[in-house]
Amino acid sequence: MGWAFGDASVKISRQVSTHFIYSYLTAIFGRFNGNMLIDMETLKRPREKVIIAVFGLRNNGKSTAIMELVNRFPFEPNYTRIHPKEEPSESLVDIVCKGQFTSKRTGMKVRLGICSYGDSKALLEEHFLPLVIDHNCDVIVVACHNFRETEGNTYNYIAEVALDNNYRLISTSILHDDDIWWKETPFTPFHVNCVNINEIFAKNMINLIKSIV
Repeated sequence: MGWAFGDASVKISRQVSTHFIYSYLTAIFGRFNGNMLIDMETLKRPREKVIIAVFGLRNNGKSTAIMELVNRFPFEPNYTRIHPKEEPSESLVDIVCKGQFTSKRTGMKVRLGICSYGDSKALLEEHFLPLVIDHNCDVIVVACHNFRETEGNTYNYIAEVALDNNYRLISTSILHDDDIWWKETPFTPFHVNCVNINEIFAKNMINLIKSIV
């Protein structure tokens, strides 16, 4: 009995010591980002993959806003164009591309895919789905026609893909310039008081992407 009691005491002592050492190492080596302490358990947890659906009406500026994001995102070293392969003309702003960056929270590389095609299920199957299946992107930004139950929406298809492939789904919108709907407008598209609102959209998106991974 004495030996059994002694073995139990040693086992409990080791568990306490292990817990103490783990807590100490977590405090010493936990990663600090701003006011957030990322402990070892957080770093070991599988990273959630994310799809960000950027919704809006057809011909309302989704592609232009997403192209601004592509041009401003701090890829490491740069993005790879998937479609079209050649540099698009000024009148063609749609793009599918991929690249990577380093997560400030974990220090790990993150694969980012961007697709400005989203006005039909056929376009999504051709351009968006390969970013999920073939390129296995951690974060995907994709254009989305309308939202949820509205007529002609492509949100439901994106949501199905996210669910089937274990992606979290976030929905957002561009900063809509409603004046582009009027044929005779005195305003410069996507500019308010000489400020490019697509630049603000791109900066907000960069902050969102880099904050959640």
